[in-house]
Amino acid sequence: RARLKRLGPKHRDTLNSRSLLARLLRAQHRMDEAEAMYRETLRVQTEVLGERDPDCAFTATNLGVHLLDTKDYTGALEQLSLGVSIFTEKLGPDNPTTWTALNGLAAANYHLGQHEQAERLYRELLALQEKAFGLAHGNVVRTRISLGSMLLGMGRPGEAETVLQIAQQNLGQVQDLLPREVCLVKTFLGLCKVANRHFDAEEEALLGDAEPTLRETEGEQ
Repeated sequence: RARLKRLGPKHRDTLNSRSLLARLLRAQHRMDEAEAMYRETLRVQTEVLGERDPDCAFTATNLGVHLLDTKDYTGALEQLSLGVSIFTEKLGPDNPTTWTALNGLAAANYHLGQHEQAERLYRELLALQEKAFGLAHGNVVRTRISLGSMLLGMGRPGEAETVLQIAQQNLGQVQDLLPREVCLVKTFLGLCKVANRHFDAEEEALLGDAEPTLRETEGEQ
C-alpha cells in the first residue's frame, strides 16, 4: 500500500508488486483471487508498458501456469503462447526464463490433445537445456520425464524408453531432484520395458524401488 501511494497504481514497480501478490494468493490456494489479480495486472501492464514489454510476458506466463493448475488449458495456452513469443523476442530462445514459458506451453498443448505440437515443444526445450547444461541436470531430467511419459501415453513406449533411459543413467549425478522425481523416472522406465516386452529382473527391481518411494512422497504434491 505504501508503494501504491508513493508511486501510483500504474508505476512499473507497483505493477510488479501486484504480480508478486498474485503469486502469494496462489500459494495460499486463493485461486480465484489470484487469477483476478493476474488478469488486472496484465491489463494495466499492457495499457501502460505496451503489450510486448517483458513484464507483460512474466505476468502472462505466471497466469498461464496458474490456469494449468486450475485446468483451464485453453486459457493457459493463450497466456503461455504470449509469454513464449515475448520472451523469445526480448530475451532470446536460450534464456531460462523463456524455457519456463515453453515448458508450460508444451503442457497446455498436451492437455488439449495437441500431442504433436506438445512433442515438438518438449524436444525443442530439451535440446536447448542439454546444450546449456549437459545431460546431468535437474531441469533436463524433468523435461525427459515429461516427454517420456507423454510418449508412453501416446503408445510409443520404444521412443519413451530411449528418452527415459538417458535420464535414468544420469540420476546419480543430479543433486536437485525430489525423491518423487527419481521415482517417476524409474516407474515410467519400468512401464516402458513392460510395454516393449523387455521386462526382466532388472526392470522388476526398478519398479520395486519406486513403489515405497511413491508411498513416502505422496504428501509432497
